[in-house]
Amino acid sequence: MTVIHKSPEDWRVTPNLVDYENTCTTFRWDAAPDVCAGMGDGLCNIAYAAVDRHAGGVGGRTHRAALRVGVRTDRRDQCP
Repeated sequence: MTVIHKSPEDWRVTPNLVDYENTCTTFRWDAAPDVCAGMGDGLCNIAYAAVDRHAGGVGGRTHRAALRVGVRTDRRDQCP
């Protein structure tokens, strides 16, 4: 197997996790966002939390949450 080595200069897009070692040493659960806030005691629907976060506009951008392709191949956005 060939290993491809890349340096930061090779990246076209900066990855979300640039420094794994630093992230591991500085990570704290109490500082992580509570994606299940408001879902009730002991309840969490991680799929709902992920879609809600995505559609709500991570980084100030809003994104389509769902796209349905019908039988007649018509496209219809389910969420703005």
